[in-house]
Amino acid sequence: MREDWVCMMRCRHEERWIRRSLERTFEVCKTVIILDDGSENDDMWREAVRATIPVQAHRVGGVEIYAHAGKSLHYIESPFRPTVREKEAVSEIRDKNFLWSYAKARANFRHILCLDGDEMLSREAIRAWPHIEQRLNEDIDDIITLPFIYLWDAENQRRVDGLYGDGGDGIAKLRFPRVFTIDRVPQDVLFDMRFSWQGTKGGFHCGSIPRENFVTTAGAWKGGVVNAPVVHFGYIDDPLRQRKFVFYNTIDPGNQFEGEYKHIIGQPDQHAPGPVQLVPWEDA
Repeated sequence: MREDWVCMMRCRHEERWIRRSLERTFEVCKTVIILDDGSENDDMWREAVRATIPVQAHRVGGVEIYAHAGKSLHYIESPFRPTVREKEAVSEIRDKNFLWSYAKARANFRHILCLDGDEMLSREAIRAWPHIEQRLNEDIDDIITLPFIYLWDAENQRRVDGLYGDGGDGIAKLRFPRVFTIDRVPQDVLFDMRFSWQGTKGGFHCGSIPRENFVTTAGAWKGGVVNAPVVHFGYIDDPLRQRKFVFYNTIDPGNQFEGEYKHIIGQPDQHAPGPVQLVPWEDA
């Protein structure tokens, strides 16, 4: 049931994709909470609101809340921007813990979907959603991992070399935990759940799910993979790829584990030795 679901999104400068992303997300979630991490000179806010088509809007504690036809959008402008200290401008872990705390305090939900602003549920994922919900409801999984399709140069083709390709199970190798339930999490444990620092600068790579102190009534959480692809737009054209490459290497320079992020711009690294390989793809 959509009423049981909330989606958390940390976004910045995603006006190109946010409306389409939200339109899909509202098919499976009643509530979406967006933390706008300092968007400037773009229409991300307007595009997000257009996906909601609000007939009523109100402001609560600096948060714009829009509601219409069973959809609710909470739009939060980051309280950490603008900043007087440049080093404080980017902190993924801080932002996600802030967003998570807000969701727990202000939204009624059982299950959560976590997305970025340049990501969208595929039509296949929408069709698979009843199965995902069943797995959560029936205590099969507490956390569900979704595969990602990385579009490259066009919306009808994906990259498939290296880590961008499919695994032995026929599902995209790039897959991330993006869905979880709090049905079996005790209230005192829920309060303590948080995103944890992984040792990278800028708080990068803290994941999309607050897995620190994630403990259920049965003990450790259970997880599985469902072939419900998420579409990734963020590397679709060269200007975007170049900007992200510069951004990551400015905040987190010399990260050897990430191959210095070279794969983002199609250069060889241990994750994608190259050359770039593309195949047709259809969101069918």
